[in-house]
Amino acid sequence: MLCKKFRERATRLYAFCRVVDDLADESVSYSVARRGLEDCRSAIVCCNVLHPTYGDMVELIRETDIDRSVVIELIDGIVSDLEPARIETVAALLRYCRKQSFGSHLDGF
Repeated sequence: MLCKKFRERATRLYAFCRVVDDLADESVSYSVARRGLEDCRSAIVCCNVLHPTYGDMVELIRETDIDRSVVIELIDGIVSDLEPARIETVAALLRYCRKQSFGSHLDGF
């Protein structure tokens, strides 16, 4: 079981991931999903704390030294997953998988 500090951080990270995933999965259209994800990306890049979940992610990045580019890569991966894609090679599959998960980047978490 995780200690309280890591449990709280994991909960916050999960909340952010749920919001981002829901933007993609529950939007009424591709364009609405894309716009929501672009807004999320912009909030993380610009450290905009107006949206509570995005602001909490910005704070979590500061607290844990998560590389902001890893969070951006996660968002970009979800954007790239909005449309069907044909994956032709193992190398392309590995790139795709890397974009869909950032767990290996959270060593200092």
